[in-house]
Amino acid sequence: MLNSLAGLITTIVNVYTARHKYWSRTAIITATVMGTCASILMVSFFIYNFWKLEDVRKEHDRLEKEAECISKTT
Repeated sequence: MLNSLAGLITTIVNVYTARHKYWSRTAIITATVMGTCASILMVSFFIYNFWKLEDVRKEHDRLEKEAECISKTT
């Protein structure tokens, strides 16, 4: 994801500095591909981080509470 964002930023900087704000066909395609990749990867990250890992977090919390109860009784 960070590589896609870096590529998009590099393309924008290149267009606005070296090309005098002229968006060539190649620059448009590059910006579109990099922006699309960054968007897809960002959505995938948020889905995985906040939805898919929820079961792992719940299991971890349950095991921590269980270990805490065991340590209190011994």
